[in-house]
Amino acid sequence: MSEEIEGLDDNVRDYIFTLLYFLDKDLCELELYARGQRVDSLLYKQRNDFSEEERQKLLQDLAAMKLALIKAKEHLRLGKKVHDLRKVMSSKAFMLMVNMRELEGGKLRGYGPVDEHMADYVEKLAGELRAGLREIMAVTG
Repeated sequence: MSEEIEGLDDNVRDYIFTLLYFLDKDLCELELYARGQRVDSLLYKQRNDFSEEERQKLLQDLAAMKLALIKAKEHLRLGKKVHDLRKVMSSKAFMLMVNMRELEGGKLRGYGPVDEHMADYVEKLAGELRAGLREIMAVTG
Protein backbone atom coordinates (compact mmCIF):
# COMPACT_ATOMS: atom_id res chain seq x y z
CA MET A 1 0.00 0.00 0.00
CA SER A 2 2.90 2.39 0.63
CA GLU A 3 3.83 2.30 -3.06
CA GLU A 4 0.34 3.54 -3.97
CA ILE A 5 0.59 6.24 -1.32
CA GLU A 6 3.98 7.37 -2.58
CA GLY A 7 2.46 7.86 -6.04
CA LEU A 8 -0.56 9.77 -4.79
CA ASP A 9 -1.00 12.99 -6.74
CA ASP A 10 -0.93 16.11 -4.57
CA ASN A 11 -4.28 17.31 -5.97
CA VAL A 12 -5.87 13.97 -5.13
CA ARG A 13 -4.32 14.03 -1.64
CA ASP A 14 -5.67 17.59 -1.14
CA TYR A 15 -9.13 16.54 -2.30
CA ILE A 16 -9.15 13.51 0.03
CA PHE A 17 -7.90 15.72 2.87
CA THR A 18 -10.70 18.24 2.28
CA LEU A 19 -13.40 15.57 2.31
CA LEU A 20 -12.01 13.92 5.44
CA TYR A 21 -11.44 17.29 7.14
CA PHE A 22 -15.14 18.17 6.84
CA LEU A 23 -16.12 14.67 7.92
CA ASP A 24 -13.87 14.95 11.00
CA LYS A 25 -15.28 18.40 11.81
CA ASP A 26 -18.86 17.13 11.61
CA LEU A 27 -18.03 14.00 13.62
CA CYS A 28 -16.84 16.28 16.43
CA GLU A 29 -20.24 17.98 16.41
CA LEU A 30 -22.05 14.64 16.34
CA GLU A 31 -19.96 13.46 19.29
CA LEU A 32 -21.05 16.48 21.31
CA TYR A 33 -24.68 15.60 20.55
CA ALA A 34 -24.08 11.95 21.46
CA ARG A 35 -22.67 13.15 24.77
CA GLY A 36 -25.88 15.06 25.44
CA GLN A 37 -25.05 18.59 24.34
CA ARG A 38 -27.96 20.68 23.18
CA VAL A 39 -28.79 24.34 22.82
CA ASP A 40 -31.76 26.00 24.46
CA SER A 41 -31.62 29.68 23.56
CA LEU A 42 -34.24 32.41 23.20
CA LEU A 43 -35.61 31.56 19.75
CA TYR A 44 -33.67 28.39 18.93
CA LYS A 45 -33.79 25.07 20.73
CA GLN A 46 -32.39 21.64 19.99
CA ARG A 47 -34.05 18.45 21.18
CA ASN A 48 -31.58 15.80 22.28
CA ASP A 49 -33.55 12.87 23.60
CA PHE A 50 -31.29 9.92 22.84
CA SER A 51 -31.47 7.14 25.40
CA GLU A 52 -28.31 6.15 27.25
CA GLU A 53 -28.15 3.00 25.12
CA GLU A 54 -28.42 5.04 21.92
CA ARG A 55 -25.76 7.47 23.17
CA GLN A 56 -23.34 4.64 23.87
CA LYS A 57 -23.97 3.09 20.46
CA LEU A 58 -23.44 6.45 18.74
CA LEU A 59 -20.20 7.02 20.67
CA GLN A 60 -18.95 3.56 19.67
CA ASP A 61 -19.77 4.19 16.02
CA LEU A 62 -18.10 7.60 16.12
CA ALA A 63 -14.99 6.12 17.79
CA ALA A 64 -14.74 3.51 15.04
CA MET A 65 -14.95 6.23 12.40
CA LYS A 66 -12.29 8.28 14.20
CA LEU A 67 -10.04 5.22 14.24
CA ALA A 68 -10.48 4.87 10.48
CA LEU A 69 -9.56 8.55 10.10
CA ILE A 70 -6.46 8.10 12.28
CA LYS A 71 -5.30 5.27 10.02
CA ALA A 72 -6.07 7.25 6.86
CA LYS A 73 -4.21 10.28 8.23
CA GLU A 74 -1.16 8.11 8.83
CA HIS A 75 -1.30 6.10 5.60
CA LEU A 76 -2.02 9.07 3.36
CA ARG A 77 0.27 11.39 5.31
CA LEU A 78 -2.44 13.98 5.79
CA GLY A 79 -1.77 17.12 7.76
CA LYS A 80 -3.99 19.03 10.14
CA LYS A 81 -5.78 22.28 9.41
CA VAL A 82 -6.27 24.68 12.28
CA HIS A 83 -9.73 26.25 12.26
CA ASP A 84 -9.25 29.75 13.67
CA LEU A 85 -12.33 30.51 15.78
CA ARG A 86 -11.49 34.22 15.69
CA LYS A 87 -12.01 34.13 11.91
CA VAL A 88 -15.11 31.95 12.24
CA MET A 89 -16.75 34.38 14.65
CA SER A 90 -15.77 37.42 12.60
CA SER A 91 -17.09 35.86 9.39
CA LYS A 92 -20.35 34.77 11.00
CA ALA A 93 -20.86 38.22 12.52
CA PHE A 94 -20.30 39.81 9.10
CA MET A 95 -22.81 37.48 7.42
CA LEU A 96 -25.35 38.15 10.18
CA MET A 97 -24.88 41.90 9.61
CA VAL A 98 -26.02 41.33 6.03
CA ASN A 99 -29.03 39.35 7.28
CA MET A 100 -30.04 42.17 9.63
CA ARG A 101 -30.43 44.44 6.58
CA GLU A 102 -33.47 42.32 5.74
CA LEU A 103 -35.23 43.78 8.80
CA GLU A 104 -35.34 47.24 7.27
CA GLY A 105 -38.88 48.50 6.71
CA GLY A 106 -38.59 48.75 2.95
CA LYS A 107 -37.48 45.16 2.64
CA LEU A 108 -40.14 43.91 5.05
CA ARG A 109 -42.83 45.53 2.93
CA GLY A 110 -41.92 43.05 0.22
CA TYR A 111 -43.50 40.38 2.42
CA GLY A 112 -46.66 42.29 3.23
CA PRO A 113 -47.97 45.51 4.73
CA VAL A 114 -45.89 47.03 7.55
CA ASP A 115 -47.14 50.11 9.37
CA GLU A 116 -44.71 52.89 10.27
CA HIS A 117 -44.67 52.07 13.99
CA MET A 118 -43.69 48.43 13.28
CA ALA A 119 -41.14 49.48 10.65
CA ASP A 120 -39.52 51.88 13.14
CA TYR A 121 -39.46 49.22 15.88
CA VAL A 122 -37.91 46.58 13.65
CA GLU A 123 -35.35 48.98 12.19
CA LYS A 124 -34.33 50.05 15.70
CA LEU A 125 -34.02 46.39 16.71
CA ALA A 126 -31.91 45.67 13.64
CA GLY A 127 -29.70 48.64 14.49
CA GLU A 128 -29.13 47.35 18.03
CA LEU A 129 -28.32 43.89 16.74
CA ARG A 130 -25.94 45.25 14.08
CA ALA A 131 -24.18 47.30 16.78
CA GLY A 132 -23.65 44.12 18.79
CA LEU A 133 -22.35 42.32 15.72
CA ARG A 134 -19.95 45.20 15.01
CA GLU A 135 -18.64 44.82 18.56
CA ILE A 136 -18.09 41.10 18.00
CA MET A 137 -16.25 41.90 14.76
CA ALA A 138 -14.11 44.47 16.59
CA VAL A 139 -13.04 41.89 19.17
CA THR A 140 -12.51 39.04 16.70
CA GLY A 141 -11.40 40.89 13.57
